[in-house]
Amino acid sequence: MAASNAKGGLLLLLLLVGGVGGVGYWNYQRHVEAENSEPRPFRGYATADLDKMIAAQKPEIARMRTVVENARLGRTEARSNGFIAEQVHEFERVHRESSRERELSERLADLEIMQQQLEKERAKRTGEGEGALQRVLRLAFTF
Repeated sequence: MAASNAKGGLLLLLLLVGGVGGVGYWNYQRHVEAENSEPRPFRGYATADLDKMIAAQKPEIARMRTVVENARLGRTEARSNGFIAEQVHEFERVHRESSRERELSERLADLEIMQQQLEKERAKRTGEGEGALQRVLRLAFTF
């Protein structure tokens, strides 16, 4: 009787270890696939270069924010003139100013997106110092 209980316990333990291993393997494959499919445009850059790019972006973004804010505050008002030719010139002037403000806002948005991508890439690299076993265990048992 004790032998059959021991065999049953051993079989249950073996089944449990196999189940945990199978789930870990599935989870590892899922995480590796997710890591490889994620777009990382700055993957090829060295970490030191990333740090330099992040440091260079911050003052440029601050400068662009003030330029965009000044462009928004200094909105162009359309003046009504009596003659058609003057109204056309006024429309063109207001349109130019609006286009300039829009272009500045787009440039600022592009810089902010690039900054976010750089910081995201840098954050991913903070875990690069871990050993191979730690990486496998993190990928296998993080849900």
